[in-house]
Amino acid sequence: MVLALFAAILLYGFGTRIPDTIPAVSQAYILAAQNEYSSQNVLTPILLSWRGFDTFGELIILFMATTAISFLSRKNQRKGSERKTHLEATRVTVSGVAVLQPLLFVFSVYIFSFGHLSPGGAFQGGVILGSGFVMWTLVHPNEELKINALSVIEAICGIAYLITALLGLILLGSFLDPGYLPFGEIGNFFSAAALPLMYIVIGIKVGVEMIKIVSKFRA
Repeated sequence: MVLALFAAILLYGFGTRIPDTIPAVSQAYILAAQNEYSSQNVLTPILLSWRGFDTFGELIILFMATTAISFLSRKNQRKGSERKTHLEATRVTVSGVAVLQPLLFVFSVYIFSFGHLSPGGAFQGGVILGSGFVMWTLVHPNEELKINALSVIEAICGIAYLITALLGLILLGSFLDPGYLPFGEIGNFFSAAALPLMYIVIGIKVGVEMIKIVSKFRA
């Protein structure tokens, strides 16, 4: 009841007040995203370029959280804690995961590959990619992933993102400036300069980190 009342207040206070005109600041962002970055999604240049340091910091925080969980997990393993054996999945679960897991993988790749064209992005796509692994754990509850291989993929994506950011500083004099690649035509896949490339490497990195976190909690 409390949540329903709160939602009703929000809908009444914000949902019924549709502005007749777009504020000047919003117009400036929309025009800059389209004219300067050829990005159909206005949020893409905001998240990856204009306030890219914030996104960069979020990745560092996620990396630190993954590292801390890995450290605590290894500490518990050194104390001699044994891994629990779980029951095998039912046929219904196996069949359901066999259908949904590939769809989640494709959907996650779409989300962070087309983030400059439609609503989505790297963090959302990475979380969806990690949720596919959660389904995998339901079918294979007693199997372990190769954490070292995941760490290599995570490191490669982190270095790739840092390189894309530094190329803007080296070639254009501005950190996280994506303009060193062709901007293309707005609405096409190959548009928005290096922003789609940033989304892809960030999405894979976030997805791998989510998989590592879930894997460590399983242990």
